[in-house]
Amino acid sequence: MNSAQILVVEDESIVAKGIQHDLENMGYDVPVVAASGEEALNKAAETYPDLVLMDIVLKGNMDGIETTRKLRDQFDIPVVFLTAYEDDATLQRAKITEPFGYLLKPYEERELHTTIEMALYKHRVERKLKQTEQWLTATLKSIGDAVIATDARQCVKLINPRAETMTGWSRGEASGQSLPDIFNFLDEPTYALIEEASRKAFKSSQVVGLPNPCTLVSRDGRQTPVEGTVAAILDDEGYFAGFVWVLRDVTEKRRAEEERLRSEEHLRQAQKMEAVTRLAGGVAHDFSNLLTVILGNNSLVLSRLQPTDPNYDALRAVDTAAVRAADLIKELLAFSGRAHLWLEPIQLNDAVQRVVGALHGLVDSRIRIEAQLAPDLWTVQADPAQIDEVLMNLGLNARDAMPGGGEMLWETTNVTIPAEGSPPHPDARSGDYVCLSIVDTGQGIAPEVLPHIFEPFVTTKEPGKGVGLGLALVFGIIEQHRGWIKCESVVNQGTRFDLYLPARRPPAPVDHLPHEAKESRNGTRTVLLVDDEPMIRELGKMILHSDGYRVLLAEDGLQAVDIYQRLKDRIDLVILDLTMPRMSGCDAFQQLVHIDPQVRVLFASGYFAEDMTTFDNRILGFITKPYRHEDLSAMVRAALEQTVAEQ
Repeated sequence: MNSAQILVVEDESIVAKGIQHDLENMGYDVPVVAASGEEALNKAAETYPDLVLMDIVLKGNMDGIETTRKLRDQFDIPVVFLTAYEDDATLQRAKITEPFGYLLKPYEERELHTTIEMALYKHRVERKLKQTEQWLTATLKSIGDAVIATDARQCVKLINPRAETMTGWSRGEASGQSLPDIFNFLDEPTYALIEEASRKAFKSSQVVGLPNPCTLVSRDGRQTPVEGTVAAILDDEGYFAGFVWVLRDVTEKRRAEEERLRSEEHLRQAQKMEAVTRLAGGVAHDFSNLLTVILGNNSLVLSRLQPTDPNYDALRAVDTAAVRAADLIKELLAFSGRAHLWLEPIQLNDAVQRVVGALHGLVDSRIRIEAQLAPDLWTVQADPAQIDEVLMNLGLNARDAMPGGGEMLWETTNVTIPAEGSPPHPDARSGDYVCLSIVDTGQGIAPEVLPHIFEPFVTTKEPGKGVGLGLALVFGIIEQHRGWIKCESVVNQGTRFDLYLPARRPPAPVDHLPHEAKESRNGTRTVLLVDDEPMIRELGKMILHSDGYRVLLAEDGLQAVDIYQRLKDRIDLVILDLTMPRMSGCDAFQQLVHIDPQVRVLFASGYFAEDMTTFDNRILGFITKPYRHEDLSAMVRAALEQTVAEQ
């Protein structure tokens, strides 16, 4: 027995009753009948029948065809027309409503039964098909890749929303179009590319990838880097039916890959620079000790000669050469980040104005220099001499890049880098920074040279006009100040350097307590000289003896602490080398302060490898190796006259 429920719509009540009776005899459920289109819509909303048996001619404002259209749109209920009219005009109107059957009165019961069963079956199949299509549509919408399906002739049959976005073609516009009209690959003969991939997919019946990399050009000219595949579509019997193309936007993937390559290159560069800086620092340390012995002994001899002595000029030449060598050592130390920094709060605007003022007398009049300085610029903690050297170096480089004239811009700004998000530079850290930008309109730097400009002995200048240490020096100084520098350049357009230095608050004022000078038993001041190099100790001893000081010697920090522990009441000053075996100068200083908070200490080194910023208010000075007789004498005298800061 059939369980389908049928609504009969017939304005002749006797005819309606007859149809109802026939249907019930066939096993269908016919709970109600309707005599008009309005009543049919109301009954359908109440009972939601499985099928409607509809007469075309009805009383009222709506005939059967109009009623059928509304039933289809509102309820998706299948309709079978049962009517006495078969003229062409009626048939054409009825076809628009897509009925599931059309029977003429009078009918035979078998014919009616067959038509109803076929209509019900067709509707069930179409409903399943619609559900499948809805699931397919929802699935394709949720896929992040572009999907395009074609028939065997490569005409587009299906395109999902992501494909619409990437190609610029809507589903309606693309449907029926030849695939090469939708796919447009940059620098590729589109049809050949599609044909080759399609042929491989057809022959192998496997998924075939597009050449990588590949750039899809949309209808409006947008370019999207993509990875793609194509596969043949086979029907249930295994016959070829078409192709399905899948394209994935790899913009972010490529960006991440480029960032990874940049990071790896930066790491390799940093490792190479670290190796070079260690070598430079080590060489500078050994040469500083040797030059200290040369300069110190030479200055001792010179101090005992008159200018008329026949050896005087020769010794002066030795002094001059040693000083030039010492300057080179200082550059190596600055490059390696081992130079000593005397940090103090400075305004970078003042440094820029000072250097720009000096540059006006050094540049061609055809070069216009402009300074745009932030009025509320934050303070930085820096070594003024080192910063001046950085700015002058960059300013002269900009000048040399514009032999025919141009413009040079100096700009300062405050910059805050948030903790979250992508940093603007591999060395960048979150926090507040002062940024100085130096921009020129000069010759620029070639792309193959740009990644190496901060390496030592790399120069863009002509032979004989630069040894290539300038930018390496700048890099080392800025890095030692815990900042970073980046460079952008375009050949024949100019170069831009951006320097970032951490913003600092000025240190709180320190109360200085007077230090009571320790009197030795005979009234002569005693100096404890600590150095691991025997020649330096002997030189220092000679210089200090010649100045009237008593001298105690220690070869490392441990020995110095032991001597001071026993003789602290007799020692007026300690000269500590920073780099020593067993115990460094900084570690020894901490031990000495623990023994005597009022200990007087001078640091001495030609190689700086420790963070001295926490000691700047406690130490009395820093003797930079190499030094002359008069340099050491002046530093010792000044240290003995200073008061000591108590922490």
